[in-house]
Parts: sequence; C-alpha cells; structure tokens
Amino acid sequence: MITQTGHGNRSEGAEALDRTREDGTPVWDVWVSYTNPKTGASKRHVKRGFKSSKEAEEHRRKVTAEVDAQRFVKPSAMTLEAYLTMWLDGHRGKQQTVAGYLTKVRLHVIPHIGHIQLGKLTTAHLSALYKRLEEQGSTGGKGPLSPASVLRVHDILNPALKAAVRDGLLQTNPATYANRPNARQAAAPEFTVWTAEDASRFLNCERDSRDHALWHFTVHTGVRRGEVLGLRWRDIDFTAKTAVIRQTVGVIRGKIITEELPKSNKPRVVDLDARTVEVLKAHKAAQNTERLALGERWKDQGLVFARGAYRLGPDEVAGGPRHPDRVARLFDRRSAKHSVPDVRFHDLRHTWATLALKNGIPVKVVQERLGHANPTITMNIYAHALPGMQADAAEQVARLIA
Repeated sequence: MITQTGHGNRSEGAEALDRTREDGTPVWDVWVSYTNPKTGASKRHVKRGFKSSKEAEEHRRKVTAEVDAQRFVKPSAMTLEAYLTMWLDGHRGKQQTVAGYLTKVRLHVIPHIGHIQLGKLTTAHLSALYKRLEEQGSTGGKGPLSPASVLRVHDILNPALKAAVRDGLLQTNPATYANRPNARQAAAPEFTVWTAEDASRFLNCERDSRDHALWHFTVHTGVRRGEVLGLRWRDIDFTAKTAVIRQTVGVIRGKIITEELPKSNKPRVVDLDARTVEVLKAHKAAQNTERLALGERWKDQGLVFARGAYRLGPDEVAGGPRHPDRVARLFDRRSAKHSVPDVRFHDLRHTWATLALKNGIPVKVVQERLGHANPTITMNIYAHALPGMQADAAEQVARLIA
C-alpha cells in the first residue's frame, strides 16, 4: 500500500491499495480525496484494476499533481450520446442549423461511438470514426461520406467537446488532434453550371410560366434558395433597385419554418438590374390579381414568391412560404423539358457567381453579393473559374506594358 496525506492545500489524501481478484491475480486500486477549490465540496477520485504498483503510483502522482495545480477533472461517466443530446438541447444556433447537427449526430456519431463514456473518449476513437465514415458511412446510410461531410461531423464534435472541457466534464478536448480530412481534401467538388446561353434559353422557354419570376430572380441574383423564398415585398425597393435579404425559409422534420437573418447572420443588400425590377413589378401585379381572386383563402405574409392557387387543396390557404424541396423538384422537371444541362436549383447560384468571376467582377464583390463570410470562401468554391481569369489578366497587363 502506497499512501500520501496532507499533500498541498487541496488534496487531502491519496492511496494505491493492492488486492487480489477471485482468480488470484494481484491488482492495485487508487483513490485520491480532494477539495473542490470552486465549491469547497469534498470529492474522491477512484480508479481500479492497475496491473502493477508502478502504474498505480504513476496515476496517483499524476492525479495528485493535477489536483494541486487545479487542473484535475474527474472523468464524466455520462455517455457521449447523452452529452451531445444535452449540448444540442442548449444550443442557441438557428433552428435549421441545430436540426442539421441533430441529424448528423444521430446518423454518423451515435451508432458508432455514442455508447462510450465521455470521460473515456479518446482522440483515437474520433480518428477511427472519421476513417470509418469515409470508407463505409453509417449503418443504414447511403454509403461512404465525402471528406467534406466528415469534416462537418468533426466541426460539430469539436465545439461540443470544447464545451465539455469548459464545463468541467473533460480535462482536454480529444477532437483537437483527431485525424480528420484537411481543407484540401474537403474542398467543394466541382459542380455543373449553365452558360449565359443556357440560362437565357431556359428563361425564354419559361417566360409564360407561373414561376418565371422565381427562376429569373434566382438566376440574376445568385441568392440562396431559402433566401429567395423568404424575400418579402417590403424588402424590395423598386426606386433604388435593391433587395434586402433579411430572412430564410427552411424545412425541419417536414415542417416549413421561417427564420430571421440569412446564413451569414446579417442582412445584406443585393442590387437588381433594370430587367429584374420589371419582372418583379409584373409578378407583383399578377400576385395581386390572384390574391383578390382567392379572397379569404389568401393569408398574406408579404412574401414575393408566396404559395399561390396552383394545386391548392380544399382546406389549404395561399400566401405562405413555399416548400423549398418542392420548388427544387419543380425546377428539375421544368429544366428537363428545355434542352439545357442538368443542374440543381442551387447551381443557379453557382452559375451567377461563375459568370460574374469569368467576366471580371472582383472576388470581393461576388463574396458580398453571395453572403460568404470572407473572400477566401468564395475563392475556394469557385477556384475552377480563376485560371481563365489569370490568363486574361496576363494578356491585358502584357498589352499595357508593350
């Protein structure tokens, strides 16, 4: 038995006790009693089953030193699943953000390591998780995850475990040095965009459709799907030719929700071209006509691209936000009819940015219009558009010097 008492002004006693298991194997147990310097409460740390007195003594010395330096954290017996559930319940992020976190934790973390006690979670556990997700994906999932998706899982776990350290549940954050995909591996994959001719052909074919204004506005502004569907008439200034992005529409568990502030967490002003202003004016006149025709069945929320009378059930009302996923599927069906490249609705945003960059619009201007946090994000996403720009710049500067 190795004993130490009266060590420092916080640790009250520490022992490594030898005992014999039922099978005759000798083992050592360690206990350390100490006073919590923040609360004054008496605490005891116990760890059992060391194979040698040397291992037990090393652990006793380590814990005693950490207690005296006020660095000791008693490992939490709470499972990772229970902790992440608690952390997400108290998260103050946007509804859509937290819902996305919940989905990723439920699909990609809990099935693999959710049972592990928080205090026993290691960097090796997380590194193995990330590798498994890249190679196999999750049980019941659709296959391996991309490096970008794995990095998003890490970007949830890292702040969650950092909060556990702050709250005294962990001594160190095991995610800090976990082997996750790097920024190059997780770079956004190349996507398909329309040429200016493709966009023009589609809009001309849709000129007389009920959704022409929606397609036109998206193609000409590069605004996100949820931001387009959340746009209100009071946010549009026809005289100044601007639209202010103040809210976004999303879906949580099949229910349409509206949240103030877009993804960038601050309103942004988008300048409109003259043709887009005229399209919006015509759309507003058509919407007013439809609203009057529906009477009490139109519950006005001031939305520019509100749900209309099309396919309106007998017990349903118009005027509210449209379902983002249904709008995307509708776009897929419409574009498939007009001999244009197969792109997603979100790729209309990429189309605007790519056309702008290839035609000499400064990256800073594109970044601000798209609502990216900084120009680096814009550069990383649209790097494929930059080589041609550099070649043009080289020729222009050469002509100036000549």
